[in-house]
Amino acid sequence: MLLAYGDESMDETKGRVCAVAAAIGIGHDWQAIEEKWIARNNGIAFHAKDCDINPGRGNYADRSHEENKALYR
Repeated sequence: MLLAYGDESMDETKGRVCAVAAAIGIGHDWQAIEEKWIARNNGIAFHAKDCDINPGRGNYADRSHEENKALYR
């Protein structure tokens, strides 16, 4: 079975930027990657649009902008 994870993000006006990304892989490969991803993000689901703004929103609102930028990189 192949699994896919995707993300789409736009700027606030939805008029300037639209980015779409997807990753596809075999189930057991995803499990190994997902465990590392969850540990890296402290169990928080990653949403680029919330992480990459100053100040952060949602799950990233209580983190410093520098921490969010480092995670985004």
